[in-house]
Amino acid sequence: MPIILLTALGEMTEKVYGMQLGADDYMTKPFDPRELRARVQTHLRRSEHYLQSSPLTNLPGNHAIHQVITKRIENHEPLAVIYFDLSNFKSYNDTYGWLAGDRVIQHLSTIIVQAALSGSDRDIFVGHVGGDDFVIVTRPDAAEEIARAATQEFDRQIPDFYAATDRVRGYLEIADRQGEVRRVPFITLGAAIVTNTHRRLENAVQVAQIAAEVKRYLKTLTGSQVVFERRRH
Repeated sequence: MPIILLTALGEMTEKVYGMQLGADDYMTKPFDPRELRARVQTHLRRSEHYLQSSPLTNLPGNHAIHQVITKRIENHEPLAVIYFDLSNFKSYNDTYGWLAGDRVIQHLSTIIVQAALSGSDRDIFVGHVGGDDFVIVTRPDAAEEIARAATQEFDRQIPDFYAATDRVRGYLEIADRQGEVRRVPFITLGAAIVTNTHRRLENAVQVAQIAAEVKRYLKTLTGSQVVFERRRH
């Protein structure tokens, strides 16, 4: 909850001291109630955004994703939801550590946002489900172009996040529990696309369930792939 100090003390040292104690804003008396109301509303909006956003990427989280999908379904708008998911990410984390993994996630968010902005849809939404899962909500006619732009750019940049020796090999060498060394390919990016072009979508939960099926299929493929959900019923 934001804290706004209302006081007759208007010296800069008093303002700084109040901020250092944890205040979010500072108003000196006399003040206009309209300004106070506007400041309170502004801080509440910022607090709500902060609480609902991913701390790693600052993108909207699950609550906002659910709201956006639900609204478009209820308004009977053309809808495409792109679910992005990484493969071979656990092996990367195990090898390089979670801080390096976080840098990959943050860079992935940048790639996805840039791909979204490069498309023709100006009413587009990008969200971070959590971990290495991201969502774009857009129009069906714009979805494939955006998804392919993101996967291609990810493939182009991901080698930069590996050590030189691994880049030369083109894969990781990881010993399993039996001591056997296995080759693990570089991280790849899958995009599962669910639309209401050929079927009626009832709610956001159904959309997520359909996407989960497509993502399971994506895991059986090699390389970065874009796959549409093709069922018509």
